[in-house]
Amino acid sequence: MNYLVTGHTFMSADSVHSAIERELKKKGDCCDWQDFTSVLENANCGVINMALQNFLEWRNGSSRTTISRSGLKRANMAVVEFRRGSRSVFFKPSHQPSDEFEEGEFFKKTFSIETLPASRTQPRGIPSLKRADIIKILCPMMPESRRTFWNNLPSNDTSLDLIDNFV
Repeated sequence: MNYLVTGHTFMSADSVHSAIERELKKKGDCCDWQDFTSVLENANCGVINMALQNFLEWRNGSSRTTISRSGLKRANMAVVEFRRGSRSVFFKPSHQPSDEFEEGEFFKKTFSIETLPASRTQPRGIPSLKRADIIKILCPMMPESRRTFWNNLPSNDTSLDLIDNFV
């Protein structure tokens, strides 16, 4: 796992990524979430483990018709902003500070931006076939004490595989 890739432009986060990568090399095998959070803590990164209740049941309120009419294309967006109380998306075509934000319609007219949705009541899960493959292929490569995370990983066959269905 590499956090710092040579050739990228300078970013203020480079020193953090370098510290994480150094701790990953020291750690050796990083088998589960507990290992990864300990790497981050050793790299002096604040870690906040989120619980199920920290995630909200957002529904898709975007409108494909409105987005296409506005001429919004992800390929043309380098910086994106959503502003509290606004139904629009604000974007810049580049990272240049001199560029002005452009505005485009994003939400359906019927979508409420006034109230927060309820917290999730169950984990999203991953497809059960993918979970079975992870357990079959990865678990034999790790110590018994590190398999609990993977064995307890929730499955849900109605969840889209985010690797195959990234939009």
